Amino acid sequence: MEGATDDHPIELVGYKKCDFATLLRALYPSYEDVISGGFAFSEEEWISVLKLSTIWGIQKLRDQSIDKLSGISPLQKVTLGRAYQVRKWLLDGISECVRGRSKTADALLTPGLETAFKILWIRDQCATLHGLSFNTKGLQVRLSLLRCADCTERYYEKDSGWFCGSCARAIGVDDVDAITLSRGQCEWVDGKERIRIDPPNMECTTCALPVIPPARRVKCPRCDSNRKPMEFILEGRADVATLVLEEFGGEIIETTPDRLDS
Repeated sequence: MEGATDDHPIELVGYKKCDFATLLRALYPSYEDVISGGFAFSEEEWISVLKLSTIWGIQKLRDQSIDKLSGISPLQKVTLGRAYQVRKWLLDGISECVRGRSKTADALLTPGLETAFKILWIRDQCATLHGLSFNTKGLQVRLSLLRCADCTERYYEKDSGWFCGSCARAIGVDDVDAITLSRGQCEWVDGKERIRIDPPNMECTTCALPVIPPARRVKCPRCDSNRKPMEFILEGRADVATLVLEEFGGEIIETTPDRLDS
């Protein structure tokens, strides 16, 4: 009979000795742990605590391990959020993967092929919602979509003429093939995603140089802003979280209350 003698121990498949050792240390802290006011656990050790505290419903240790692991990478949040039913990690991790366009396709495959496809689809939808488009040269932006970072009014009217400051190419306000956006910073404003753009990151598709050279000053025609450096913004028409919930909502919402964070 399992557990009756040392020769017939109870076998727990899928558990490691080190996981139990870490959990026991968390349950029965040493004198040094008490004096220092906490545990000097590594990331892997906190994952062990999260794993076993989730399985056995040790809520306080589970909450503590989730807090200590809050700085893990977005892909880790997706993987561990699924494994140990941490809803916030799953939502935040997927959202961060969508916004973090530097992630390679190979890296996105870590949580699985289906998840990678969904993340890439949401990225494409986000670009569409911002009025951006893709072609062989990259991410394209129209002048008519640019707003002042100070007053949020549109910079360019429909019929205003414009030229590349590097090669003098004529650019219409709704020309979708004239400007490539090389970089932008995402932020949240009133529940929606906004892309903040520095002018040097707007490149002409003809000369591959900045449409607005660093030495050229740009002022908003509405508020006459003198920001240094000047910045544009693109307003999103929906937030990333909404799209994430549309694609992953069932997985994120369907949870077991006694084993999950709220």
